[in-house]
Amino acid sequence: MGPWRADEMTHPSIQVVPERGARAEIIVTEIEGVKLNGPNDLVFGPDGSLYFTDPGTYDPASPEPSYIFALAPDGSGRLVVEFEQPTFPNGLAFDRDGNLVWVESYTGRVKRRLPDGTREDLGRLPGDNPIPDGMTFDAKGRMYVTDIAGGGLHVLDHDGTTVGFHPIEGNPTNCTFDEQTLFVTDAGRLADGPEPSLHGRLWRLDVGIHGQETSVGSIGAAAKT
Repeated sequence: MGPWRADEMTHPSIQVVPERGARAEIIVTEIEGVKLNGPNDLVFGPDGSLYFTDPGTYDPASPEPSYIFALAPDGSGRLVVEFEQPTFPNGLAFDRDGNLVWVESYTGRVKRRLPDGTREDLGRLPGDNPIPDGMTFDAKGRMYVTDIAGGGLHVLDHDGTTVGFHPIEGNPTNCTFDEQTLFVTDAGRLADGPEPSLHGRLWRLDVGIHGQETSVGSIGAAAKT
């Protein structure tokens, strides 16, 4: 984990690997005239579209513009959320009511977008300097948010109220359910230089509840690069 670099660098983009062993193909590098800075997390929504955050490079001292985009099944793209100030939108998911929810690494906050475009602030994570990264939902509609600086996962109710915390001995980055098991990726330590860190780990937590059913989708050939 850490500042990994591919052998072949390319433009910030959404890519697809059509089959095992195949070469990755670029789907899109810009949407509605906006070039992607550096897509981060992605999830299929209830409408079958692929939603993804685009915060660019993590650098609080010199932040890049923040966006959330979507790619429809026919390949067409649209800008879903444009942020007035860079917040580094990171992990995102859809709640049981079909609302888009995301976490912001610069602000430590959790936000929600209703279908009519209204945005709701669900509050800031506990701690002196929370840096939320990934997130997911369980079958009861509770959020599990990794805190890369806080050493664990915050469990939040639907309204953003903190109802629990699962400590992780490291720097948890993302999480996902498989039945009642919550798998958590762990960077091991925060990136502190240009070389990759080999301290990463994968944790499994039995949280006693299934994950929320996820949406599926696909992207057609009409996407514009």
